[in-house]
Amino acid sequence: MDLPKTSQRFFLPLQLGNGAQILAVWAMSAENRQDGYVAQIHDYLRTHSHFFNWEQLVIVGDFNSNAIWDSKRELRNHGNLVKKLNDYGSQSLYHHHSREPHGNETSSKFYMYRHEDKPYHIDYVFVPYSKLANSLIELGKANEWLQFSDHVPLFANIA
Repeated sequence: MDLPKTSQRFFLPLQLGNGAQILAVWAMSAENRQDGYVAQIHDYLRTHSHFFNWEQLVIVGDFNSNAIWDSKRELRNHGNLVKKLNDYGSQSLYHHHSREPHGNETSSKFYMYRHEDKPYHIDYVFVPYSKLANSLIELGKANEWLQFSDHVPLFANIA
């Protein structure tokens, strides 16, 4: 995909030969706390959303955000991002299958300092509504993966 340059460095848009599009995300901290993490995703989508075919776009990665922290950001927070993505016709594959609301997840994908008693749900796969029913997601198990990373992998089959 030929997209304009952006100040958000950790976004990788891909166009596959079958028409599918992937946006890989790694939201990071910033000098100004209000411009870091989930705010970067808001800003990227604000300037690039018209480049994507939302019926073919899968957004995947480390968002470093969760609705439990929404009170720390007035507008560019996780809940508003989820709403924005829903308005584009995209939903979290995990939340679709688990039927859990954002901020009340029973499974985690990140363990701060690799401690199982510090779990957070900050990694996501957002897929178009039309692909939700036939797509699957599975989370890696902490006891099998924490020796390698503080994140456990997401295994998604998008159909």
